[in-house]
Amino acid sequence: MRRIVIAVVLVLVGSIFALATWTESNADVARTVAPSAATDSDGEAPLTSRSESCAAERSTVAASEPPTASSDSRTAMARSACVTVRAMTALGVPLPGCRLSLRPPGSGPRRNGELTLVEGAAGVYSCSDVLDGGYEVHCRVPFVPDPAQTISVCGASLSIDVVIAPLEGLLGGVIRRPSGEGVSRAVLRVVDDSARSMFCVTDRSGRFRFCRRSDASSSVARVVVSDELGEADVEDGLSVELAWGRLEHVIVVAPRKSVSVKLVDSSGIPIADFDAHLSIETSHGRVVRHGPAESGVAWVAGVPTGLADAFVVPGAGWLPATGKVNVAQDGSGAAVLETRRSAILRGTVRSVAGPLSGVEFVASVEPIQDSPSRRATGLSLRLESLGGAFARRVSRVVEAGRFEFGCDPDSSYRVRVSGSGYSPFETTVSAVDGVFDPVEVSLEPAHRVTARVEPLEAVGWLRAYREQGARAGVRFEGDFALIPQHRVRGAKPPTLHAFVDERGLVEFSDVPAGAWLLWLRCPAVRAELVASPSLGDLQRVDLPAIDLAHLRPGRVVGQLESDDANTRIHRVVAAAPGVQIAASVQPDGKFELMAPGGSYGLRIVATAGEDVVDVRDARLVDVVAGSTTSTSRRVSVDRVSLLLLDESGDPVPGAVLSVDEERGTGSYRTARTDSSGIATLYPCPLGEFGVSIRSATMPHSWASLGRVVGGNTRPVTLRTLR
Repeated sequence: MRRIVIAVVLVLVGSIFALATWTESNADVARTVAPSAATDSDGEAPLTSRSESCAAERSTVAASEPPTASSDSRTAMARSACVTVRAMTALGVPLPGCRLSLRPPGSGPRRNGELTLVEGAAGVYSCSDVLDGGYEVHCRVPFVPDPAQTISVCGASLSIDVVIAPLEGLLGGVIRRPSGEGVSRAVLRVVDDSARSMFCVTDRSGRFRFCRRSDASSSVARVVVSDELGEADVEDGLSVELAWGRLEHVIVVAPRKSVSVKLVDSSGIPIADFDAHLSIETSHGRVVRHGPAESGVAWVAGVPTGLADAFVVPGAGWLPATGKVNVAQDGSGAAVLETRRSAILRGTVRSVAGPLSGVEFVASVEPIQDSPSRRATGLSLRLESLGGAFARRVSRVVEAGRFEFGCDPDSSYRVRVSGSGYSPFETTVSAVDGVFDPVEVSLEPAHRVTARVEPLEAVGWLRAYREQGARAGVRFEGDFALIPQHRVRGAKPPTLHAFVDERGLVEFSDVPAGAWLLWLRCPAVRAELVASPSLGDLQRVDLPAIDLAHLRPGRVVGQLESDDANTRIHRVVAAAPGVQIAASVQPDGKFELMAPGGSYGLRIVATAGEDVVDVRDARLVDVVAGSTTSTSRRVSVDRVSLLLLDESGDPVPGAVLSVDEERGTGSYRTARTDSSGIATLYPCPLGEFGVSIRSATMPHSWASLGRVVGGNTRPVTLRTLR
């Protein structure tokens, strides 16, 4: 009996334990599924859930990545986050179709480092790879002031709401075809009571948005639709009245008509085979449209309204013809051009390495600029205006090792032939007695240049330097650049760029034969010449390993504080001779910067009122490779006046002065004394700094005048030496 009781008790305990385990596992599953199952009324996940999913996704990716030798430095300097922005009116109505972006403070008119947010659900925009730092929220909608909102990204996902404008001040909708398809790149203009034009371009879905000025009072607006960009294929001059305060307007437009182009000979007999090219200059740039002939007529669609230049390219045996065509607002127009017989330029292509199989070769002819005539025939790839005539590079695919062009016998031409894996060929030809001699092209295989960087940790260093520069708005084409050793005077050298891959390899493909210079273009050091390869018979050239141990970074952690509440600090630059290493500054004044070991002067970019100022700090920062240096600086935007006197105490006008610490970084400014012998430095460097005068006879020679401390209200007197 006792044994039976003990067995029953054991069974009950096991059942209770199993039930508790099953309940806990279900709770874990519920906790895991809950965020993805929670949706708003539109069927979209709430902002908090989307942000958590971004963070979870980033954590999962980070956990799956294998650690590397440079993972610590990259983790500290290259954290990224998911930023989600909900755009709305003052009444909380979502605003789809806006163009939202994040810009580092002080990025300037070029918008260096700008990140564009991608629209998801209605009025919700996001970007998943936002690096740490401070950003300003910008909205590009006509007459909509940028939202005065600054965010700080510190590795965690962020969700914010941005109020764009009051609903009654907005006007929006969509432009569609009769089939319901949205029309992108259409131009809309609204003329308000003050006869000022508001301008907008439809997005990929055909949506548009306007915001009027606060002093406007009309309830309706007249909107004019056009095809100024030559990309929307809509009739110009379509005018409609739309109501302010509505965002659901629908404008239905019909496609533009086409321009007809015909080509005839001197007897008026039509030419059946030709291509028509129409070019017109608009306020947004030159627009070029093409159309092939069918039954002796070429129909060219999408030509903007105005007087267009016509260039007709017939088949071999005929010269191209030029003329003008007037394009109406509905896109229609007609032109008839006349041509005459041409001379034939033929050529053959072969390879010194064997048959030309499996590779597509392209032959092109281009009239030389100083030729009496500038005409050629073929498929146009480039168009530019030279002295009122068209100069074209005309290209055709080489078939069976042969090419043929119709050219003007009174012109000289530059002939080029190129193909993947081969060095390009180029020569100049002219007709003799109206006949071109055949061109024989012999192509040599192109070369492949490879190199390896050491140590392997340098791959992470280079990536960290690039990411640091990207956050500060600096762009890079490659870690290394291959430049021809012998350059043609007046011509831009064909520079090749390459980044280092994860294996530490640098590879350049399709490199023509000749002597080259390999330069290191890392933003953290001065440009360095690392190799001088000479490419001859070998198709692949492996260079010796490139030692980048001197790039081992040190870390600077700093705090910048401004003496003036109206001064905002955006960027800090560590400067050394030939080196400018930029890093962004967070809104609270904190910054992190990576740089190779050495001494650096600091340049601090700030906004003082409406002025963007560049403050230099005369005190150096010593960076030790592999370690962290801490620094804190107080930033003041002051000016200092310098009074220069000679040995007799008389003012010295026209003297050129400079700051010693700035010249030591390789980038410096100068100040010239006026008739009273006074020169002003604004902003003046922080701390004590040296001032020198430039020699009148030796432009690169400087003589020290002494040490100066900025912030003085009265001019600082300096005296020239005997």
